[in-house]
Amino acid sequence: MAEVIIGTGWISVQAEFSTPVMKIGDSGTVKIQFPMYNYSFALEDVLELKLVDQLPEGGRRTNGIGTDKVVIGNFKLDQFGKSKLYLYKQSPPYIVIRLPDLYVVYNHKEASETRQIFAELQGR
Repeated sequence: MAEVIIGTGWISVQAEFSTPVMKIGDSGTVKIQFPMYNYSFALEDVLELKLVDQLPEGGRRTNGIGTDKVVIGNFKLDQFGKSKLYLYKQSPPYIVIRLPDLYVVYNHKEASETRQIFAELQGR
């Protein structure tokens, strides 16, 4: 039981102090790096890309981390369905990427960084 409590505590601490990183490779592959929740997809698979200032309400965590500051992992949102979230809660805007089988929602702690990543995604 102590291992579970320590493990859960460590994951929460890590979420508070680690930053998800989105990188766009020359080959058109987008990689999001965060311990235990890495994800990648091809830009050619993107069906919709938008920048929003507000996230939809309603949903549940299926396998992820949710603290006062961050939300990271696998979720099922009422509006989007199956989703992977890499978010700083109070730091809009948010990049919403619709793929064939799920949504990816990402932002950086700094709004200017989020806008820069969005522009780079759009430019590809």
